[in-house]
Amino acid sequence: MKNELTILIAWHKENNKERLKCFEENKKTFENYNPNIEIVVIVSPFENSAEAWLSSDLSIFSWFNENSHRIDSERFLLLEWDCWCDISAKTYFEKTWDMDVVVPCVKYPERDSWLWFNKHGQLLPERARLYATGIVPFCGILVSNKAMRLISDEILKPDYKGLNSELRFATIATMLGFDPVPNPVCSRAITWKTIIPFDTRFKGIHHPRKSLVNTNVLDKIEKYLEPSEHQIPKIIHQTWKDDFPPSHLNLLTNTWKESHPEWEYILWTDEMNREFIRKFFPGFLLQYDSYEHNIQRVDAVRYFILYKLGGLFIDLDFECFVNIEPLLTDSECVFALEPIEHCIQFNKDKIICNAFMACKPNNAFFEFICNSLSSFAKKESTFITSILCSTGPFALSDIYNLYEEKEQIRILPSGTVYPLCVKETRRAIEDDIDDGIQEKIEGAYAVHYFLGSWY
Repeated sequence: MKNELTILIAWHKENNKERLKCFEENKKTFENYNPNIEIVVIVSPFENSAEAWLSSDLSIFSWFNENSHRIDSERFLLLEWDCWCDISAKTYFEKTWDMDVVVPCVKYPERDSWLWFNKHGQLLPERARLYATGIVPFCGILVSNKAMRLISDEILKPDYKGLNSELRFATIATMLGFDPVPNPVCSRAITWKTIIPFDTRFKGIHHPRKSLVNTNVLDKIEKYLEPSEHQIPKIIHQTWKDDFPPSHLNLLTNTWKESHPEWEYILWTDEMNREFIRKFFPGFLLQYDSYEHNIQRVDAVRYFILYKLGGLFIDLDFECFVNIEPLLTDSECVFALEPIEHCIQFNKDKIICNAFMACKPNNAFFEFICNSLSSFAKKESTFITSILCSTGPFALSDIYNLYEEKEQIRILPSGTVYPLCVKETRRAIEDDIDDGIQEKIEGAYAVHYFLGSWY
């Protein structure tokens, strides 16, 4: 009796224990949601990991070519190891189940700008160039038995070597008359964001998951979860993508630790940030995940961290000269203005920067910020203004203007912690310091270098 479906998973010989664990968990989801369906793990024959990554299709079709005589299946689901599911394959492909080639997303050179058209398009054999087609990603692809056999005969020919899976497989399928059909629900399940925001409101095949979320990732903040609301807690918060900021930023961080020896210190990673939002502010998670740029998530989460825990948030490109506690005394929440030069540049009356912020836990203005962010999530004309206006200083300044009880908010003059404009910081970094810059530095508690690692 012919099987209705066989699942083929390409595995790239990963030795990393975390990835091995993740792969087993990913595979288990397909086993759980597709009982009685044969699942075959195909180990890549390519020793080089980069070559294996580009050649998942060759791994699968090489295996199929050798084993097709013993496989009696109506269709095949082609997967890479970093996929997982929360729905059966038949339900996921309900509207496209009987088609020959179903893919997540289709790209055409006459319509789409795509890296692999530009990089490898001319490497296609001449007979195939007219049919150049791409799919993104090579994962979650449903292929009929007929298409598998005909594509297998073509794809293993030597003149296709050196291409990547998404271009090679899709082009050959199109050339053979199996135009790839996009699955109607795939856009709900496929993402390329660094910290994977799998939107589990929509069931499907999800990609890519290369590591499992560490359930203990927030353990180090447990002792701060019930802070006193009588004062700004002595906690310094900073954030970076992982636990290993660059050495030049670590040097700046040490200036804060040295000037505040009694203060606690937390370095928030991207993984911690998302888990923090998921656990404590689930209503904001969809907005958090939907931000186009990671810096928007980095901007947004700092407001929620301070609202929940209180303390002082500072960007990593900040140098401390002296203890800043006098700036926080008897205050509910504290911000500072950016230099007037920035206001002139952007035609603003004032810019309240979010690189230095402090507050007590459960502060009313920070609650107002958190509740207002979603209404500022609009795309502006440029990348930088999109960030500034959605989650950055422009958004913060606009939210401040909307807030009525301003008497509870302390706004420091720029000279306290933002003494230098961007141009002056560049000169200071180059040790081109005149009397004017020196005077500004000597009168400040700290200086923000506006290094802009996000742009």
